[in-house]
Amino acid sequence: MGRTYYRYVGVYTFTYFALASFLPFLAKYLGNMGYTETQIGTVAAVGSLAGLVSRPLMGIVVDKTLKNKEIILALIGISMIFAAVMYLAKDFLLVLTIYTVMLFFLSPVNTLIDATALGSHHGFGKLRQWGAYGFAFGSLITGIIASQFGIQVIFLVFVGANTISLLSFRKITIKRNIKKTNTYKGIHLLLQNKRYLLFVLCAIFMHGTITANNTYFGPLYTTAGGTIAGIGVAFFLFAGSEAPFMSLSDRILKKVKLEDLILISILISILKLYWYSYLPSPLLLVVTFFIHGISTGFYIVASIKFINENTRPELTATALSLYASIGTGLSTVLCNYLGGVVADHYGIIYTYKLFAAFATIALIIMLIIKKVKPINVNT
Repeated sequence: MGRTYYRYVGVYTFTYFALASFLPFLAKYLGNMGYTETQIGTVAAVGSLAGLVSRPLMGIVVDKTLKNKEIILALIGISMIFAAVMYLAKDFLLVLTIYTVMLFFLSPVNTLIDATALGSHHGFGKLRQWGAYGFAFGSLITGIIASQFGIQVIFLVFVGANTISLLSFRKITIKRNIKKTNTYKGIHLLLQNKRYLLFVLCAIFMHGTITANNTYFGPLYTTAGGTIAGIGVAFFLFAGSEAPFMSLSDRILKKVKLEDLILISILISILKLYWYSYLPSPLLLVVTFFIHGISTGFYIVASIKFINENTRPELTATALSLYASIGTGLSTVLCNYLGGVVADHYGIIYTYKLFAAFATIALIIMLIIKKVKPINVNT
């Protein structure tokens, strides 16, 4: 495979390991500090908003300067520093401020790594799968460590995992064979790209349901009669199941059109969400984890490839970052909020009916995209 491949493996594995060691456990940590649910929600929401701003901003900076490595290393390093400082903070406003700044620098990292990895000669799916493995094992291992040594250990694990990621990325040589882009011209070109804009709209309905499922699967599972411990096992299997299908996507795309693979993944997601809305047993929810792997694993890789193939090379980082900000970030906020409102008024099964309806809208938009003529991205 070569040294570069294994360095990317290290980057993806430990970047996502770091995320899994921190974000899922943050609410528990803040709760142990005595913060109310409203305060915890405020910290999470404001941090998410910081990411919405920083992703497209950093994407534009990368495309304008072509300093992928330098910017990514700086973002990882700064986020590590603020994580360490946050561990020392106790006052709510101070914690809120530090976490917001930390998320401002942390949020663009994975998108910019994707934009860089797309330029390597290795299959993107084979590289991206290690992020899924990293997240799966990161959440599992951190949960075990935290149960033994206390929830505050998440800061140490986060810094340690990101240190390995940073050292791995430093050794990657990035070949730059594209020209710098004018910021305003680049944004103007993206706004004229109908396939790109429609796909961002598609992601608002599709990707939002993927991330919102991470929020509401726990309540769904316990409503069906499952245990808290079972939730941890389910998420480990869900995250781990994505990786093989991410790797498999490279080979499938040699035989299946990119748009068709996205349609297949959305269709499977619709069926999964509708099935969840009928509240199957906890055992069936867990043992069919591979369905999640097929729909999510294929979609994540195929969506990144779609943007890469439907935007100009010098706009890759900007296009991916804007997509991540709106198509994944904003959609997550929207679906989490609406899912909670529906769950409060009608019950968790109707939340999943809403998600299935959203995914159906995404399917319709994707069918429309197939009829839109692609632009020539090389002119």
